[in-house]
Amino acid sequence: MKPKVFVSSVMEGFEPFRKAARTGIEAAGSEPMMAEDWPSLGNSPRTACLDLVASSDALILIIGERGGWTAPSGLLVVEEEWQEAQQRKLPVRVFVQEGVTRDAEAERLVAKVSDYVAGYFRRTFTDPDSLAAEVQQAVKSIEPLPAHAMTPDADALRSFARAVADSQAGWAADEKTLRFVLAPERAGEVIDPRRLDDPAFHHAVMTAAQHPNHRLIDYGQPVVPRVQGTALVLERMAPQQNWREARPARIEVHEHGLILIDAPLETKSDLSGTGTIPSHILNEDRLEGVLTAVFQFAGTIYAQEDPYLRFERLQVDIALAGVHGAVLERNPQPRSSYTIPDAWMQGMHGPAEPLTPLPAPRVVNRRDLEHPDDEVSRLMAYLRRALAS
Repeated sequence: MKPKVFVSSVMEGFEPFRKAARTGIEAAGSEPMMAEDWPSLGNSPRTACLDLVASSDALILIIGERGGWTAPSGLLVVEEEWQEAQQRKLPVRVFVQEGVTRDAEAERLVAKVSDYVAGYFRRTFTDPDSLAAEVQQAVKSIEPLPAHAMTPDADALRSFARAVADSQAGWAADEKTLRFVLAPERAGEVIDPRRLDDPAFHHAVMTAAQHPNHRLIDYGQPVVPRVQGTALVLERMAPQQNWREARPARIEVHEHGLILIDAPLETKSDLSGTGTIPSHILNEDRLEGVLTAVFQFAGTIYAQEDPYLRFERLQVDIALAGVHGAVLERNPQPRSSYTIPDAWMQGMHGPAEPLTPLPAPRVVNRRDLEHPDDEVSRLMAYLRRALAS
């Protein structure tokens, strides 16, 4: 993964030097994060730039003649960006232009970042070419964020998926359930741990789960958000009155970006006991709909928490419980008689191993979460083969 390096400097009249910084960063094999590269956004430029800093692995601060604009805080804009990097413990490299007359604010900033105790060992430059060379040399030593112990790799993701059977406790052994697990390839803190305790975050996740476009939880279902370790968990807290009542999805959203969803594949009408649709039939339309819903829910959470695509590539795995011997059928219709497959009857004598149709977790990107039709189609192809084998 390429380290992402934010370029902090004044912009107006400083374009040749910002271009030189970009050249140096790219020559060092890193990715420049620059405000001018981002499209028009719905928040203020100040917020957007601070979020870009938070989405980076390092910051380079370039000081020339001018200190630049002052933010509402009373600090220079570049000073706020530098402090944001400090707060997030990011590496900082400082470059100061020689041979120019600085204004008072620029001189103050140079003195501040050059403080013998709290400042940085700075490098100097005179023109764009010398800045590009200095930036390239400095950025070579910057690495991407170190791996986080909580970030699951492909093997761990597969283990999470296969644990779907554990979520069946207290439910019928043949209840059909989809487990969806997603985690970023890139290690790091996707959600600020302080957000987990924020009622506004709880409301945002619940709203996403209840959104009509990808409803995983119906309005009125007794689902309560609670913090469990490093995750916000949405799950039914009230005692179950009837095992045939369709349950809501169970959702975990972790600080490090893991999203785990156990979604039922049967509706209340499927479980009502009217006996109109055979229990061994797996509704293909319903399965596609649930897969679409979990992708779009994950996309909503990532869009809220990581709008600047720091975590752009992700891994996805799925598993199904209660489907041993099931038969996929498109738009199943009621029937008066039917034959139950032997494989389904065998599965009813005890819990079967969950079905993990993918040979390995799939790599997806953020666009796949927002527009999952192609990925859902691919997953359905794997599922058809797995159920037929």
